[in-house]
Amino acid sequence: MAPTRSSTKISRAAKTETKRSAVRESSQEHDRDANDSQASQISDDLDVAKMIQGMMKSTKKRHEARRATIRQEHKKQVERVEEDIRADTISRSESHETRLEKLSALLARKASVEASIMAHTRAMEKAYVETIKEVTVIIAGRTQDLVAEPA
Repeated sequence: MAPTRSSTKISRAAKTETKRSAVRESSQEHDRDANDSQASQISDDLDVAKMIQGMMKSTKKRHEARRATIRQEHKKQVERVEEDIRADTISRSESHETRLEKLSALLARKASVEASIMAHTRAMEKAYVETIKEVTVIIAGRTQDLVAEPA
């Protein structure tokens, strides 16, 4: 027996209905999968955001630690330079004072040498003057002896 028109229609309608219900179920599964995917995506996005925030915090901590280290090194360097300047200033001051003391001692020695030279010069002058007087007296006496002698 050949299928009748109405049974063919019914069978087509059943097939169509089956397809529709399969599409609906597939669509619902797809919606559920999409919702699950969206929830998963949101969860992943939140995880990524938390991870980025954590990375930013750790980067900021490293940056601040480095900045603090640089500040400390700079402060130590400034202190070292200031100490070197103070030490150099003290050294120069002491060196200057030492030079002034040496100069003062040399000037005193110069004055002493000059005074000694002047004293020796006066003594030599006095001896010279006395020698001249003696020679003058001797010559005068000889001259009188020569003039008084009869030839």
